[in-house]
Amino acid sequence: MWSDTAPNLFPYIARLYQGRYQFQGKDYALPIHGFLKNRVLTLKDQHNSSITLSLFADRDTREYYPIRIGFGPNILRNGKNIPFPLVDRKSLPLVHNLFDDDAIILKNMAKEVSLFSPNNSTMITLTYPDMHYLGIWHRPRTRAEYVCIEPWSSLPGHEDTIEDLEKQSDLISLPTGKSYHNEWSITVTTN
Repeated sequence: MWSDTAPNLFPYIARLYQGRYQFQGKDYALPIHGFLKNRVLTLKDQHNSSITLSLFADRDTREYYPIRIGFGPNILRNGKNIPFPLVDRKSLPLVHNLFDDDAIILKNMAKEVSLFSPNNSTMITLTYPDMHYLGIWHRPRTRAEYVCIEPWSSLPGHEDTIEDLEKQSDLISLPTGKSYHNEWSITVTTN
């Protein structure tokens, strides 16, 4: 079984070559998936149907990432089941050996994906309008009882290359004082 559940990955997904990257001519070490997934976020706001969390740059984050950041996911539970028609349905049968070599990475595809089993009527739909990639995987060479569906804004680092953050394509780069807003949703529908 896989011990993580819905981690936030920042500033990188997956592994970097030699666990390192460059920024402004200096090398930095970065653990797999960045530093955010193992951090405890602060509860900023809480309501009956939502919570807002936050993390700001500190000494620990600057060790891995020299850029001042603020991160604040808002998690909303709306309780709605909204049916939608599947038009021009495409399917990818999920079998265990599909992921033996690594994740399946899809680029510039539909901005919504649904998972369902012929064994029951539950369907999970992930909508990600502003992401360009979708990673689908489970632990290689196992009969895992889960599948991870991850919308990505950029690709992992290239093999045999220590990435330079100022030159790597697809990264979201913000000027000082600017913010980036991205929404995605998960809908569980049962009949």
